[in-house]
Amino acid sequence: MSTKIYEAWRWKRPLGINPILYQVETIMKNQMYKKAQKIMKDAGDGIAQHTVMMMCAKLTQFSSLSPYRGPQGDFSCDFSVWDWKRHYYMLPIGTPDNWDFAEIYKIDGMEDFRYWNNVDEPEDMTRREWNRRGHVWDTQYEDRDSIIKMVYHILDPYTPNMDLNSLFDPRWASEHDMKRLGLPTCWELTQKAAKERRAAKAKAVDAAKGKKT
Repeated sequence: MSTKIYEAWRWKRPLGINPILYQVETIMKNQMYKKAQKIMKDAGDGIAQHTVMMMCAKLTQFSSLSPYRGPQGDFSCDFSVWDWKRHYYMLPIGTPDNWDFAEIYKIDGMEDFRYWNNVDEPEDMTRREWNRRGHVWDTQYEDRDSIIKMVYHILDPYTPNMDLNSLFDPRWASEHDMKRLGLPTCWELTQKAAKERRAAKAKAVDAAKGKKT
């Protein structure tokens, strides 16, 4: 049996599941915010922000609900998570090449659990530990213990707009989300808008003066 697990993690049960997944969500939403910024920039001034946001909502739903998962549906990222014996296990679903998972490996208590059965064990691991890891993955795939796996959606595939609102327009975000995702604060956005209005008004005044002379 060929087993290649390119990205995978596990952590001990006492750490709980929700605190870890919250950190995973924060890491991935940070990346989604950067994607949202790029999409808005690429869209230019000719396309309304709401139109672009709705397009990403459709892509999110397409990615999560369709049996075909291609690059056109990669705005959101999903994970398969399950509880087995003394650990929780997790791996990404879909198009993992489009995301950077490096920060997830740095979460306290998170264990790198990647595995390839056609390569030698890493330098910091014994052959026995590597073989044991392979046995764990073989067990997961063969479902010997009827393991129940859940899909953890970073964005809700049914109603993603609530999350997308804050990513595309941070004025919709709570103060808590602004801090954890690095979104601009409402004050910063207000000051920026006020500055732009003052500049536009000054330009209009100068233009009016030019016409009089």
